[in-house]
Amino acid sequence: MLGGLGIGARAVQVYRELLTAPNRSVNDLAASLGWPVEEVEAALEECMELSLVRPSWNDADRLLPVHPDVGLRALLAEEEAALLQRQREVMMGQVAVDRLVEEFTSSWQARRAAQIEQLAGIDDIRLRIQELANDCQSEAMAFITGGGLPLASRSLGRPLNEALLERGGEMRSVYLHSLYNDPASVAHVRDQVERGAKARTVAALPTRMIIFDRQHAMLPTDPDNSELGAMVFSGKTVVMLLCEFFENVWRDASPFAGSRPQRGPGERADGDDLDDRERAVVMLLGEGHTDEVVAKKLGVSVRTSRRITSELMDRLGAKSRFEAGLRVAERGWLSQVSSR
Repeated sequence: MLGGLGIGARAVQVYRELLTAPNRSVNDLAASLGWPVEEVEAALEECMELSLVRPSWNDADRLLPVHPDVGLRALLAEEEAALLQRQREVMMGQVAVDRLVEEFTSSWQARRAAQIEQLAGIDDIRLRIQELANDCQSEAMAFITGGGLPLASRSLGRPLNEALLERGGEMRSVYLHSLYNDPASVAHVRDQVERGAKARTVAALPTRMIIFDRQHAMLPTDPDNSELGAMVFSGKTVVMLLCEFFENVWRDASPFAGSRPQRGPGERADGDDLDDRERAVVMLLGEGHTDEVVAKKLGVSVRTSRRITSELMDRLGAKSRFEAGLRVAERGWLSQVSSR
């Protein structure tokens, strides 16, 4: 156990030998222990350093053991002090580790927050749109769902779009064909196009989306109610995929006509093929969506959505949607849907 205090086994053995018969010389100890004189001298030197052995006052060649409480208590105190210092160092190390963990967690959370930002409510969404639009320098791309544009959306979007165009940036927006049902929305988009913005229309859009400078993309948390909340994605891979998605939709979309055309964008010129809106209805119904969801994707009322479906079934001579699906497949119209 004394080894834990840094005392060698040889020194302990010599000290105990002196306890049994004090006042002996080095040679006496060597003979008693059966050690070489050099080993005894080395052990005695260690004992003297620890104040466990001292020469006799009567004869310097004779050695006497010292009460262990004299030397070993001091040694024990030194060890206790060293232990306390080590404990303090460990505690300081623990504090340092905790601080590093906290810094790492904060950094990780900050990086994660930078990749996906959660917004709650329409106020947060509009404020973030303003911030991102003000920072946007080169390009903004948007899917605008819902058919006609509410006054609040037109009021918010107009100055932001115009500021981007004045900076030399590009603004491209894809609207629904049903936009043409609202004259105020048509006038708004026409005004933006005259100022340099680009606009196209499609029969249906999956969700609202805005991409700024190909670096940040905002999508609603609930596509059926974009005012509930939104997420802003800033990760390269996600934004890149969303940009490619936008480009695919943009490529197949119809140019904005400037006013309601006599024949709607994408409407068939003859009575045989599907127009864009019917094609979208076939696709959405084939995916199992309800009339309500189909109407929202088209930006029309549920009544209009049902009328489109009913007219399509009449054209096909089908009495049920299932039968309509079979007739669409028989006529090869599914290939039109999948090729778009």
